[in-house]
Amino acid sequence: ANISYIWDMKKLILLLLFIPLISFSSFGQHIEPTNPNDDREHMIYYNKGYEKFEAKDYYGAIYEFTKSIEAIDFIYPPAYINRALCKAKIGDLKSAFDDIDYIINAIGLDVGFFYYYRGVIKLENEKNYYGAIADFMKAIEIDGEVAKYRFKLGLAKEKIGDLNGACADWKKAARLGDADAAKWVANQCN
Repeated sequence: ANISYIWDMKKLILLLLFIPLISFSSFGQHIEPTNPNDDREHMIYYNKGYEKFEAKDYYGAIYEFTKSIEAIDFIYPPAYINRALCKAKIGDLKSAFDDIDYIINAIGLDVGFFYYYRGVIKLENEKNYYGAIADFMKAIEIDGEVAKYRFKLGLAKEKIGDLNGACADWKKAARLGDADAAKWVANQCN
């Protein structure tokens, strides 16, 4: 039981470190490099990548996220995930999945939001609804009930014609505080 507790604590610490980094709302702080080898340099590229992503300059964002990845000698999952999302936007799905699969394998821990973002790409770009459902279910299995996971799971179920399953997921997401899910329940479910 003690080993399991330590493993769970490691997963929790990793998750707590990465969740704020992946959130686009946490940007806006630009760090000026003082040394070309400074590890903070990767955040300059990362911030530039985010700005280009927001401006829908996906090629420019891919370039900046790649520079962020290359500027450090450790794995920074948000750069890989955001680069993958940009690659998906331009239709380079294989490379997008390669980025997310790389961090899943390189980190060596099951982190739900890695699977969530892979599911998002499968749902929105690849139109692989069954694959998206599997990834959203894996994310829920790992992280527990998260509103946005349930909402996207409902969208994928709707796409395969499972409106009852979709409504059940949207209702769970709404109970967890997702306002969009509450609207979908009102519009789609009896």
